[in-house]
Amino acid sequence: MNSPQSDEFNQKLNSFRESDIRYLILQILSQQPIYTANQELLLFALRELGNAISHEQIYIELIWLEKEAEVLSCKTFNQMHIAKLNVSGLDVANGTKVISGIRRPMPYEIVG
Repeated sequence: MNSPQSDEFNQKLNSFRESDIRYLILQILSQQPIYTANQELLLFALRELGNAISHEQIYIELIWLEKEAEVLSCKTFNQMHIAKLNVSGLDVANGTKVISGIRRPMPYEIVG
């Protein structure tokens, strides 16, 4: 049985991981020529950045970023989810806007 301290630690770790994945999705989109990417590109890039997640999880995060944070739009074409960054999402990716649930960029991550 887990102790209350380890449960709390795991909750904090999961919360940070979610906020990190959301930030990385915005970063990946901000680097695309038309601020757009499909789920497979996002999954590949996240895996390369040390955050391998499932197809179900990428869909959950894209919907959260669209509906809760309002930083991108998401559409589905032939069962492929396609995300497009909006201006608010670009501001979050660049560190000029803060939204709860999305981690802020570290100073070395901001390209000046």
